[in-house]
Amino acid sequence: MSNTTTANIGPPWIFVLIMSWLIFLGSVGCDSPARPELPRLGQNWSATVMISTASGAHGTGVFVSRNGHILTNEHVANEDPDNLTVAINGSEALILDATVVATDPEHDLAIIQVKYTPRYVAVIETDDSTFYPGDGCYSVGFPHRMGKLVSVGYVRSVCFSHSGSDIPPMASDALILGQRMEPGTSGSGIFSLRYGRLVGLMSQIYWLGNHPLQLLDNPIIVPARHIRTFLEAHQIPYHRTSPPLDERLRGRIRQLFQRR
Repeated sequence: MSNTTTANIGPPWIFVLIMSWLIFLGSVGCDSPARPELPRLGQNWSATVMISTASGAHGTGVFVSRNGHILTNEHVANEDPDNLTVAINGSEALILDATVVATDPEHDLAIIQVKYTPRYVAVIETDDSTFYPGDGCYSVGFPHRMGKLVSVGYVRSVCFSHSGSDIPPMASDALILGQRMEPGTSGSGIFSLRYGRLVGLMSQIYWLGNHPLQLLDNPIIVPARHIRTFLEAHQIPYHRTSPPLDERLRGRIRQLFQRR
């Protein structure tokens, strides 16, 4: 006759707690990213939207204000400006009509607006000296209508320049990333891996020469300095980083002297 033992699994409430946690993990939908360790990924993921036209073309945009302003590329907004729609939280979510507010063809920038108050908006970097070649970055976009995807890369140049007549005008003062750009990702925000702030906007791929093998497989990025100038010129409110401490102190001292 053999003795049998029963495994002690602990109090019943522990089992219930474990099962509840597993059910919760299984219920997390595709509206939230799977890599929360990337800085501000949750907020930037939520702020990123898909922009579509009646002809079937699509691109990406990112909310920059709580007034429904979306930053994207000029070539995305002007593809079919009278028939733009924006998908909030993905292609199967809320679909809204959009209006073109302003464009900057020289830097391939545009602002469109929807009647919607986003929960999160991108925070635009105001200190251009914090971004250097070799720094990491990530983007959120909609390549090939495959849904919202994250891509990670690094900075190759912060002020790209190349002589020749075969380059687009904005490519003489742009960021170059070591990161793939695919159809549908035009207008994707580029975010710093250090702070998660928006440091640029995906624009286009630069072809060096006319042969496909001469393609520089790195996208041209409109830097934040041009984005800030564009938004301020059209009085678009946006969230920005706080000024450095020494600048804030100088501003406070000026205020004190003005009161006297």
